[in-house]
Amino acid sequence: MVDNFTTDPDLTADYHLQITSTSAIDHADPAYAPGVDIDGDARPQGTGPDIGADEYIPVSVPVDHYSISHSGHGITCTGEPVTITARDAAGAVFPVDVDTLITVTTNPASGSWGLTSGSGAFSNNGSGTATYTIPAGESSVVLNYANTTVGTYSFDVIDKDSSTESPDQDPPITFSNAGFRFYAGGTTAANYNKIGLNNNIQIGGKSSNRAPNGQTLYLRAIQTNTNTMQCEARVSGTINVNMGYECVNPGSCAGSKLVGITSGTANLSCPGGTPTNTAIAGNDSGSANSTPVSLNFDSNGTAAFSMVYCDVGQIRLHASLTLAASPADNEPEVTLTGTSNTFTDVPFGYDVAALTAAGNPFSMASNANGAVFAKAGANFMVSARAVLWEAADDQDHDGIPDGHADSNPANNADLSNNPAAISFGQENTPETITLSPDLISPAAGTQGALSVSNISGFSNGTGSTQTNYSEVGIMEIKAGDDGNYIDTPDNSIGKSGFVGRFIPDHFIVGSNTPAFADSCLAGNFTYLGQPFVFAVNPVYTVTAVNASGAITKNYGGAGTSEDFWKLSAPTISAAYYGDQIGGSAGFYVQNPGSGTLSGNTGYLGSGTLTVSGASLIYNRPSVPQNPFDAKVNLTLTSTDLTDTDNVCYDSEPDGTCDSFTTADVGGTKLQQGRLKLSNSFGSELNDMHMSLVVQHYVGGRFTANTSDTCSSVSVGLSDYTGNLSSGETCVQDNGSPGLSGAGCANAGPVSEQFSTPPTLGDFNLYLKAPGNNNHGSVKLSTSCDSWLKYDWDNNPATNDTAPTGIATFGIFRGNDRIINFMEISK
Repeated sequence: MVDNFTTDPDLTADYHLQITSTSAIDHADPAYAPGVDIDGDARPQGTGPDIGADEYIPVSVPVDHYSISHSGHGITCTGEPVTITARDAAGAVFPVDVDTLITVTTNPASGSWGLTSGSGAFSNNGSGTATYTIPAGESSVVLNYANTTVGTYSFDVIDKDSSTESPDQDPPITFSNAGFRFYAGGTTAANYNKIGLNNNIQIGGKSSNRAPNGQTLYLRAIQTNTNTMQCEARVSGTINVNMGYECVNPGSCAGSKLVGITSGTANLSCPGGTPTNTAIAGNDSGSANSTPVSLNFDSNGTAAFSMVYCDVGQIRLHASLTLAASPADNEPEVTLTGTSNTFTDVPFGYDVAALTAAGNPFSMASNANGAVFAKAGANFMVSARAVLWEAADDQDHDGIPDGHADSNPANNADLSNNPAAISFGQENTPETITLSPDLISPAAGTQGALSVSNISGFSNGTGSTQTNYSEVGIMEIKAGDDGNYIDTPDNSIGKSGFVGRFIPDHFIVGSNTPAFADSCLAGNFTYLGQPFVFAVNPVYTVTAVNASGAITKNYGGAGTSEDFWKLSAPTISAAYYGDQIGGSAGFYVQNPGSGTLSGNTGYLGSGTLTVSGASLIYNRPSVPQNPFDAKVNLTLTSTDLTDTDNVCYDSEPDGTCDSFTTADVGGTKLQQGRLKLSNSFGSELNDMHMSLVVQHYVGGRFTANTSDTCSSVSVGLSDYTGNLSSGETCVQDNGSPGLSGAGCANAGPVSEQFSTPPTLGDFNLYLKAPGNNNHGSVKLSTSCDSWLKYDWDNNPATNDTAPTGIATFGIFRGNDRIINFMEISK
């Protein structure tokens, strides 16, 4: 081969040749090569050249060792099944990744082999030797070993990689001319040593012959006819057989005499955890301990019997009987022995209970108004007890506790009085139970999670753990295993019934940024003494959370049949508002408003509290005050934020209920104002202008408030003097009574018409000229809002008033005796 390989490296990381261009292998057709190369391309087959060297035999993972299992007893007139299983280094069943040839030999070399179960190629080579190919993906084969010579034999296995059997999984087998054989469901060869097999899973505490998976069991006594080498009955009639059981997994028996046997097909049970009828002795290993059991053998040497195991785990049965010699029949003394297959009894179910964290029982709620069990995220205890089967709890005979497979917590069969399966959790690899929550209410809510979802460390079949539930509401806890008990498919379950009611751990609260509205929107101010309201109402988001701070979405459903929302809208009082100015202008809550909740009918874990309808006032001080910005704290007390289950707002959280304050709410500028009307005089032949303006206190004095385009004022005329009479003058307006309330019948000139609200703080007040010789005076009175009144009489003991003024017609000049005339501003 030339120019076939790169120089560095010749082999790639997955051990195939690195090719440059030309053919690497000619006429290649490896027996074990895959049909495609590593690039997924079909490999050429036969005598044609293979292009490139992308084809190679994959490196297989060898079997670590093999296990050999059988009953330990054989009878010379029939064969005995022998199971050979490939295993990995951890002892787990190992499916081979390529076809694997094994060779089986016998020591001493004797007997013959047959194939009982397996799809690979088999060959019986004689003298106790056979070969079998375990197909890729499979892990075991069942062979039938037959030997007509009495004796004890051992087996050896070796494969293509020189993997062999494990010494501790290679028991010898003893062949005798007579012995016992166990059958299940019949007495044919197909029924031999099939207790609990072929989907006939046995349940701890259930009689072997009862549904589900009922099997009539048989013990047959046979011997070899030395002339024909055929099997024939060895005994008949009623005979006491010594029977015992061996605990395989767990390897030690949890109690004594937990297996009951009775002749025939009567039902057995486990009242109080002990078997009815004859209880036979148990053995941690072997068959030394046994108990006589009366069995009725027919003419074929077969006795039907029923069995119950008042525990769970893997066991096997042993039987022995010593028959005295019978010289008349030329029969020597003989001991018949036999061992059943290893079979597994699984738990019937699990008695599950939710308890307080201290382990005390609790009366659980079944609806949103029931008692509180725990806070979301707070620990409580769950106990689970593996239990035995009882007929009253399996009336449909499906092997599942009645009511435990549906979603109704109210109809569960009561397992609390079932005997415990005391070996559960003591297996060679201890079993554990998995816990999962099923949401019951609210039905449209969110499924929560358990913080700890398994139980281990069982004692007498019972285990417990501390866990917590992440959500609000009511749930049911389901307990189950991983789908297998030891090596047997198992759907054992148990449910707790109602668990709840769960409530939030605490609330978290957030708010918007509220703002006050200017009472005079266009002027961007509010007068002292004038009510002001919110431009942006306070809005709070109250969110329920668990102990970890995660939202408990099921806190909701307000007003529905599944109402887990227990927080009411608070009564808003004056205490909600706290002035932060502290000046001479007193703060007054005219109307505290009200709080309403929304957004809490669904299951989102939060609701919105809105405060609306409030009206507040900064009072007018006796001494005028310069403008300032409103600054008010809004505080919801801890009581406002505590629901009927005493769940409250807790900001830290540290277990102490807190108030929630939105600080320094502002949005409007407060200023002290007044309405001012000035006296005026002039000719009765001319319209008279009178100064009627709003003022505010700025920089230590009152000045015109040109920003006021909001105030409303009316005018009245009275107290006429001289030649001036009522009706001879009036306010120039848009008609009568006009905006002023004292308008002339006819609209005055547009430039003189009364303006309310004012323009730049001026109401543009003009009186119509009364006419020739109608000289005299008239008093003008005003009506205005309280916040524009003033102490015009300079007497704090009297109420503030709206201003008045005098209009005098017929005066053209000042008094000669007056040297100077000046208006004094107050």
